[in-house]
Amino acid sequence: MGADRARSIAEYLLRERERHAAVLVYLLYAGQALEAELRRAMAGGRYLADARTAGKVLNELAAMNLVERSSVGARYKLYKLTELGKAVAEELSQKLEIPVQPVEVQPVEAAPLAQPEAAGGELLQAPAAPADAAEALSWAERLLALSDDVMAVAAAHGVDAQPLVRRLLLEAANLLREGGLGGEAARLEEVAKRFREPSADEAAAVEEALARVRAMLAWSRRSPGLGEALEVVKLFKNRSASAR
Repeated sequence: MGADRARSIAEYLLRERERHAAVLVYLLYAGQALEAELRRAMAGGRYLADARTAGKVLNELAAMNLVERSSVGARYKLYKLTELGKAVAEELSQKLEIPVQPVEVQPVEAAPLAQPEAAGGELLQAPAAPADAAEALSWAERLLALSDDVMAVAAAHGVDAQPLVRRLLLEAANLLREGGLGGEAARLEEVAKRFREPSADEAAAVEEALARVRAMLAWSRRSPGLGEALEVVKLFKNRSASAR
């Protein structure tokens, strides 16, 4: 498959920006070697954040056998991508004459990140900020990964989480700057500006969700996954609704 066709596919995916990740799942199952071509084509696309999300999904799904993934977060992601992608994948497969093999995965609810407890069962207070530059870079890396998952989960649930994504990206930029990467921070801030600012009803919800994310990063050295992204999106959605 040549670069021209890959570029046309990328353009199609960008037009279907809320559903493109699911289409990529089916393209991978169809056995097409599109990863490199799609990433190159999408890198110059209009929606940089979408290209990053698509690249992340491609890397994850190409690296392992999806059917054998047993974690709750992985099964939840695969279920939602499958659910979203069926109609688009069928249309795309007809255009490209690619056979599509459906992926059957049962829906699951992702469990929230466990919170450490002090003696007596009280929750420990997590630090609100990283301790040094090295930790700031670690937080930024994990926060960017979480931002990708938040976009995917929000799209799967029909939630307009642009204000939340904007705030998460700006927070990651601040952390990169604390870690000494001012240039990367400035570029990330430009990406963040592509997402809309929160309304009056959403402002408090965004800050509450950010506080929850900071706690996640402080409680665990591992990167938050789909379960944590789902928790943050639900928190943002519910708090925004209650403020109206």
